[in-house]
Amino acid sequence: MPLGTGGAPSRFLPIVRTEMKTGPTEPPHLPEYLPVLDGLRGVAVLMVISYHSLTGLRSASLGSLFQVGWAGVDLFFVLSGFLITRILVQTRARGGYFRTFYARRALRIWPLYFLVLVFTFGVMGRLLPALAFDTHRYAWTTYALYLQNLWMTDFGPAPINVTWSLAIEEQFYLVWPLLVFFLRNGQLRALLWACVLLSPAARLVALWEGAAPIQVYTFTLFRLDGLALGGCWRWAWWMAAPRWTAWRGGARGSRCPRCSWPSGCPSSSSARGPPSTWQRRSRGQAALRSVR
Repeated sequence: MPLGTGGAPSRFLPIVRTEMKTGPTEPPHLPEYLPVLDGLRGVAVLMVISYHSLTGLRSASLGSLFQVGWAGVDLFFVLSGFLITRILVQTRARGGYFRTFYARRALRIWPLYFLVLVFTFGVMGRLLPALAFDTHRYAWTTYALYLQNLWMTDFGPAPINVTWSLAIEEQFYLVWPLLVFFLRNGQLRALLWACVLLSPAARLVALWEGAAPIQVYTFTLFRLDGLALGGCWRWAWWMAAPRWTAWRGGARGSRCPRCSWPSGCPSSSSARGPPSTWQRRSRGQAALRSVR
């Protein structure tokens, strides 16, 4: 290290540079891939298929079991709200936030969806005349813009009669990234809980005022509670994960050397994750003091 005149430490000591780096928005002990979610997706798929396909068993002894299959769609909404909120919160501090999210959603959904639309509106009626439908009543532009769930009078022709839920998902994908980016965490949580509470109330009011049940069932504003509940699940998961890790660490006998609490406590380095900016700055200051 360069010294000043007379062997004294120079007043121009090297500056320890610290990178301003955003800390992790998820606890580092939460894996990116959660196998339990695949299991829940499988349950939701089986519920929907059983509800629509096993109609002959509804009047049998197992009928009451398959009648709850309608809740599979709600389970899909909850899972989507959890996953999308988690992805957006994790990536909102990175570059290309909007471009990356919208590109991935488009590549994931659009190819197969628009292939189905081309088959339904361009090929199916010619190859299978029995499945032809009124293309003026069910316009392809409505489905191409994901607006088919708004003010529905029926679910539409097969195989696109199930796309109303996908339209809700796409509308959610369009708006939610903007809110996550511009709102603070506290505002997001308040908005999520407001949707959880107000959306069921809005359904009841709409039915009381004489709205058609199918419109209440498929209209986006009346189905926000499932998506919002998934977002609330994400925040609850994030807050409960350190306590869960602490409990598991205590059960295994692993203790934090600083405070003797289980290793998952907030003061342990494993719970904090990578060294933060203030830690690196304190190390630089300690190095300067040692030189003096």
